[in-house]
Amino acid sequence: MPNDIVVESYARFRERVDEATLAVMNGDSRVWEQLYSHAADATLFGGWGGHEKGWDELAARWKMVTGRYRRGTVQIERIAEHVRDDLAVTVMIYRGEATFSDGSAGRFALRVTHVCRREEGQWRIVHRHADEQMKLGPIQDHIQPE
Repeated sequence: MPNDIVVESYARFRERVDEATLAVMNGDSRVWEQLYSHAADATLFGGWGGHEKGWDELAARWKMVTGRYRRGTVQIERIAEHVRDDLAVTVMIYRGEATFSDGSAGRFALRVTHVCRREEGQWRIVHRHADEQMKLGPIQDHIQPE
């Protein structure tokens, strides 16, 4: 069981992640990049699809993502959180509205999971998974075409 100091430090980190998420949706990934691990094993299964591993791929992804957003809002619903001494997992639903670089705009909802670990005494995101699969779909939707 983690001590109160660990839980409090993770809560402060999580607040910064929430602020950084909103900043990314408004075209600024600087804080997000500070909070994400730069380690070779850091990964992303992002809401736009695809996957990245390692800082070079992640840094390129943040540029792509901030280039797609013009402005946005987000409300975060925390579903579950598991914090241990050096590892934490937070499961959330992000809901909001966004305007995109192609001129489109609308509401969105994403399922989001962050896996975080402490690196040199600081919390960092080591994996993010985000997708828009909010509804349970039929089996056929999950079969890949040949």
